[in-house]
Amino acid sequence: MSKSALTVQNLCKRYGEKEVLKGVSLTLKEGEIAALLGPNGAGKTTALECIEGLRTRDSGRVEISGRLGVQLQSSSLPATIRPQEALELFRRWNGGERDREAETELGIDALGKRPYRALSTGQKRRLHLALALIGRPSLLFLDEPTAGLDVEGRAALHRQIGRLKERGCAILLASHDMAEVERLCDQIVLLKGGRVAFSGSPSELLCQGETGAQISLKTSIPLDAAALHNCRFTGEHQGYALYRTQQLGEGLWELLSLARSAGVRVEDLRVEHQSLEDRFLDFAQQEETK
Repeated sequence: MSKSALTVQNLCKRYGEKEVLKGVSLTLKEGEIAALLGPNGAGKTTALECIEGLRTRDSGRVEISGRLGVQLQSSSLPATIRPQEALELFRRWNGGERDREAETELGIDALGKRPYRALSTGQKRRLHLALALIGRPSLLFLDEPTAGLDVEGRAALHRQIGRLKERGCAILLASHDMAEVERLCDQIVLLKGGRVAFSGSPSELLCQGETGAQISLKTSIPLDAAALHNCRFTGEHQGYALYRTQQLGEGLWELLSLARSAGVRVEDLRVEHQSLEDRFLDFAQQEETK
């Protein structure tokens, strides 16, 4: 059984009268990748900063096993420092060894002797990740790791994350890219109103709430929604009638049979399964209505 790399229990934080974190708990095992998600104001940044030790928590317990690496969402270095100088400075400061394989994969050598101020946003993000990997951490925090990266940079980062996972490194990341989260993460921790609203795998999140498929149907005249049994009419969008069904085959058959029997011409049909982004938006909208 994998050992725990991070344990957070009943984490609380208050700013004056405002309680931002209300007993947040999560566990991350060795070699596991987890995403910390939530709508704006849910407490993600505060939770990360309290776990990383950058902000003092009011109460709760945080246990980290092994060495910690952090890539902040927003960080900077002296304008004239060069990438290799920064890497060597951090190596001496932290007393660890540089991850040369990761540096090559991230293209750090190609940055040459350019000063930090001359690097693009994506190049700076890659350098910051290389700095976080000094000392081969067993737990890594990544805050919006692919922000500002081009396609090649994103692919290189994803390869690095896969390599770190194979090595047993646990990773906690915050990202607004749901496709990235679904591709990389074993666990999702979703914050809402300062509490953990969901904790589980991406597939488990997809199964929460209403599942099934959405059928978008454009017809010459509207169908009689009252005659439907396997579909539920949910509204209209850009000339399409929208239907939700739990059984795609039966739902499609019912709609097409109804159109045929009523002599209605089908002009277009689209089928969409609910995505991880859809489920996240559901949670965000629920938060806004409270």
